[in-house]
Amino acid sequence: MDLEKEKKAVIITRKIKLYIDVPPENKEKKNELYRKLYDWQKIAYKAANIAATNLYLQDQVKDLIYLQDDVKIKLADRLKNNDGIFNCSRDNTTYKILSQKFKNELPSSIFSAINQSVFKNYISEKSDYFNGIRSLRNYKANIPIPIRVLSIYNLRYDPEIKNFRFSLFRDEKYHIPFKTYLGRDRSNNKIIIERCIKQEYKICDSLLTLKDGDIFLYLVVKIPIETNNLFLNEAKVKLSFMAPLIVIFNEKEYMFGDKESYIYKRLAIQHGLRRRQSIMKYNTGGRGRKNKTKGVEEFKTKEKNFINTYTHQLSYELVKFCLDNKIGRIKLVDIVQTSEDAKEFPFVIRNWSFGNFRDKLEYKCKKNSIELLYN
Repeated sequence: MDLEKEKKAVIITRKIKLYIDVPPENKEKKNELYRKLYDWQKIAYKAANIAATNLYLQDQVKDLIYLQDDVKIKLADRLKNNDGIFNCSRDNTTYKILSQKFKNELPSSIFSAINQSVFKNYISEKSDYFNGIRSLRNYKANIPIPIRVLSIYNLRYDPEIKNFRFSLFRDEKYHIPFKTYLGRDRSNNKIIIERCIKQEYKICDSLLTLKDGDIFLYLVVKIPIETNNLFLNEAKVKLSFMAPLIVIFNEKEYMFGDKESYIYKRLAIQHGLRRRQSIMKYNTGGRGRKNKTKGVEEFKTKEKNFINTYTHQLSYELVKFCLDNKIGRIKLVDIVQTSEDAKEFPFVIRNWSFGNFRDKLEYKCKKNSIELLYN
């Protein structure tokens, strides 16, 4: 039986910790490469703000009323348009500025990627700037360093360290060797990278971040998926008061998750947050608002992390159940709250985080070729 197959792909991002791959005894070389990375980050921060400012100024040229009346201004290449004021395309104007200013300080592929990203963000937010909805985007000093896929080379697995090694930039001036640290690897990053080496998966442009002396690679991978009609079974998923999920399949109900443990844990975090808020008034003055509210922010982060972890586990279990039972279509039924339900289950609706769950379920269903329908 021939199955109709349609080639699709899903893009995922994996956070991988990196170390500079130099011998331990060569501390000077290691420190030099660390300084180079932090210098690149500072330059990237400056370059992004310079590009954004220039794009904004170009749009303001039209409003300069003190120019002569016969001056026609159009933000276009004068070779393609007679009224154009540029000697190149508009997105290339900022690239020329960055290239001239940082040519020998930063690899050209980095400021090219920065320019492309800034231009894309500016065009998408431009109307909001001039309507007063938001201010011009300000890029911070901890900006990620964009890495083109062609800059990553010699990616290989080293059984001696049980991790991967690779290098950035072939030019000796910018060359930096890295090795990964996968740890317990609960996200199966090793399998993903191995398939990238075998060219089963495709590595895309990625990001390099520096935080508190640590280096992280946000590896962007394009995973091909094949959709077919092999799984014809269908299941209905209800968002319930009795359990986070109730799956109806073959006229049987299956419960996923536990209401009591989830609500108890989340309410415990919320009570801790309120306690911290109530005792904040006894904090001594000075040293800034951030230091005073540090305890509150810790509990907010705990709650956010708990929700993300729980919804990830719940959506994973549901998708695994579908694959085990050859279910190719899920109908998701939203919860409906009556006044009686609101009295009996006062904390459920507020704490269930169904939107967060749906977002993660959509991604996992797409990755595993499962059709997701909303009722």
